[in-house]
Amino acid sequence: MTALRATLRRAAARLADAGIESADRDAALLLAHVLGCELGEVRRREVLGHELSDEDMARFEALVDERARRVPLQHLTGRAPFRSLELRVGPGVFVPRPETEMLVDAALEAAPHGGRIVDLCTGSGAIALAIKAERPDLEVYAVELSEEAAAWAALNCKQIGLTVNLSVEDARQALPELEGSFDVVVSNPPYVPTGMVPIDPEVAEHDPEIALYGGSEDGLRFPLEIAERAAHLLKPGGLLVMEHADAQGESLPEALLDRRGFEWARDEADLAGKPRMTLARREGGSRFEVPTSPAERPVRRRATVRLLVLDHAGDVLLYEDSDQGLTPPATWWSTPGGGIDPGESERDAAVRELFEETGLQVEADAFVGPIARRRVVHGYSDSVVRQDDVFYAVRTTRFEPDPGALTPEEQVTMQRWRWWSVRDLETTSERVWPRELAALVSARATPDATAGSATSVDELQPDDTVALDDVEESTVPLALGHR
Repeated sequence: MTALRATLRRAAARLADAGIESADRDAALLLAHVLGCELGEVRRREVLGHELSDEDMARFEALVDERARRVPLQHLTGRAPFRSLELRVGPGVFVPRPETEMLVDAALEAAPHGGRIVDLCTGSGAIALAIKAERPDLEVYAVELSEEAAAWAALNCKQIGLTVNLSVEDARQALPELEGSFDVVVSNPPYVPTGMVPIDPEVAEHDPEIALYGGSEDGLRFPLEIAERAAHLLKPGGLLVMEHADAQGESLPEALLDRRGFEWARDEADLAGKPRMTLARREGGSRFEVPTSPAERPVRRRATVRLLVLDHAGDVLLYEDSDQGLTPPATWWSTPGGGIDPGESERDAAVRELFEETGLQVEADAFVGPIARRRVVHGYSDSVVRQDDVFYAVRTTRFEPDPGALTPEEQVTMQRWRWWSVRDLETTSERVWPRELAALVSARATPDATAGSATSVDELQPDDTVALDDVEESTVPLALGHR
């Protein structure tokens, strides 16, 4: 018998000497695999001074030897976590990474209730299975060229007990019978530039080359060929969600817009702030559809920044937004603003949203706030949005907005703009959100009676942040389950 704690320490030291950054955790996970228990149980036994049998010790040391030779941990345990799932993996299939989980979020947000999604280059089936697990209403397809990788995907479908339509074929010619029928195409294609060998031995020596290399010096040959196929598979207005290398955050969206049948494309960073995912919308169509029941609307959650843009007369800039899924479209007036991106501060989001929606550029320290916070649920014809709003104020001379950076969707929904006085807000019969807007504006934008203008930006100071009531602001009734 051997002391468990001392064994773990020796194993962790050996793995660290082999260049493994997560040496302590890897050693504990290998021991959990040997003992057939969870990581927490290993830690408990370590604290209580448990011992290892000679048989378990021999199995553990053999695994540590393999890991020190940089065999992937997931190959040794046969398992890889991905979102809420635990997948079976091994030689011949790409090991899913945590950063790929953001593709699932984007696909789920874009998919309508009962929609159809395909995962091109599915590998272990990680993306397709995560989507199906979290949205059982969706019809999910998965395509993989490698028969070896597809066997792992089929095994995962069986063991997890989810129905995904898996086919073994080239993603660049896949599913010809289903062209024009998908709401979302998601893909983590091979994108490593040829000749650029990954630094980590676990990747370079153990992930299959077919899942790594993008077929050209810039790594974009295969991603663009797969994107071209996606354009044929998507419905008009459907969305492509594609992972890429750090260096491809500008080149991939530009290439898509140049020649691949997409009307807009934008890139998003991962939690580490690195370019990671391109979103592109297929030409034509509209994403606005009225569902048969409010309960079928997909739910999105996000944090947003809202902007009180005040001129020196104390008036506030508002846009008339609309729900184009209704006939006639429902409309309302609201402040500029939008979602806070992952890793983005509230003030940085305020700077970006102000420029995108008005064309006005200011520094982050020009914003006063936060002046208010609230939780709000929006019910629209096509979705339900539950969001945490934070409000900031900024003073400027009156100007004419130039919303040149609006997304194509915003260009459809945002009808017009105007400057509103406090009296306008208090007496209008039109719908204005938030309902407390007049009070928020008047508290910080009352004109100076002697000077004939509002206080200067230096004098525009916030009170303590106001906690507004949790509210619903909806163009259509909401199902109780969304509240």
